[in-house]
Amino acid sequence: QECEDFTQSLGKGLQVVSDTGQECEDFTQSLSKGLQVVSDTGQECEDFTQSLGKGLQVVSDTGQGCEDFTQSLGKGLQVVSDTGQECEDFTQSLGKGLQVASDTGQECEDFIQSL
Repeated sequence: QECEDFTQSLGKGLQVVSDTGQECEDFTQSLSKGLQVVSDTGQECEDFTQSLGKGLQVVSDTGQGCEDFTQSLGKGLQVVSDTGQECEDFTQSLGKGLQVASDTGQECEDFIQSL
């Protein structure tokens, strides 16, 4: 709920949701335009990132696979959803531009407030 509440509280611009299963997929599809970010688990998330025709690529995965994907983006938006320290480390390592972390509970809320 904390993460969903954050996305609703944004007046305009960036919309980020971290959720599970169908609700998360429904949210990304319901965005009329602009940024689409999904945090999910396993194959569903990977399928979503592959289905994007162009522009934003977002993957939520665990461990090395997720880090590998974010590093493989040539330029533009880099978004990682992971757990614990790895996720926080990645967001801090971005030189500039958008920083998005999807984590659990308080850690996630703390990060989005720090932008």
